[in-house]
Amino acid sequence: MQHGFTIMAKPVGPDCNMACSYCFYRHKRHLSAQPHPRMGRAVLERFIKNYLDVHPGPEVHFAWQGGEPLLAGLPFFESALGLQRRHSPPGKRVSNAIQTNATLIDRDFARFFAKNDILVGVSLDGPAERHDACRRQPTYHRVIA
Repeated sequence: MQHGFTIMAKPVGPDCNMACSYCFYRHKRHLSAQPHPRMGRAVLERFIKNYLDVHPGPEVHFAWQGGEPLLAGLPFFESALGLQRRHSPPGKRVSNAIQTNATLIDRDFARFFAKNDILVGVSLDGPAERHDACRRQPTYHRVIA
């Protein structure tokens, strides 16, 4: 049995709606010429097609991370899953996971994640006092909700 690999895609680069004190990635903004970098449709399609083509295993896992990947917007992720369906060869199974600070999850995102069986990892730094101490603004209760 051939085992594959997983690539973590960062559709918004280091862009984030938070400023966590410990974040190593927020200091990478200077690496992009754009103030708010976004993965464009052509790059997204090329990434998905190439990843599916070279992945040796029967299951291909897409991991979306950031910055805050939900800043890419729901239409971006709907498009990504549509491209996965279009370019997935017969016999390959595709799964998705996203790592988020959860502050942008609304009913539409929640329905989308549930409908498409997307694994959602939430960044939570413990109880409220610890979680909020690392953030520019308190978010613990929003994340829990």
